[in-house]
Amino acid sequence: MKIVVLLTIFWAMQAAAQAAFGFGSSAPSRWWVGFVIGNIIGVSSIMVLMRLYAGGDTGLACALGTGGAFVAGQIALAIVSRQPPALGQWACILIIAASMTGYALLAKPTVPAAAQTADHATSDNDALDATSSISATQR
Repeated sequence: MKIVVLLTIFWAMQAAAQAAFGFGSSAPSRWWVGFVIGNIIGVSSIMVLMRLYAGGDTGLACALGTGGAFVAGQIALAIVSRQPPALGQWACILIIAASMTGYALLAKPTVPAAAQTADHATSDNDALDATSSISATQR
């Protein structure tokens, strides 16, 4: 459930960044406003993506994150620019969404990256403890 919430937040932030860039591109007087707002939201969204990476399969997080961001961004731009994609483009957007679903359903279960790091830290500390005990007994 946490992953779904993080993905939704990431997609919404990416869509908002794209909408800000679209707004900024609509008139020269809006360029800097759109640029600054879009970058604040877009750069901040990467922190959410990093949380997704830490929570599980990084390849799956990347595929779902960027694929969903593309789909959400296209919808946001269609709304902001009032230029909806052509029928063939909508079909491609649906294919991307279906591919994301298939990719997620076919993914093999993995251990979260944060847990792997914690396991390595524990084994490294155990090795250091063992080395320390050997050194202490040899003195």
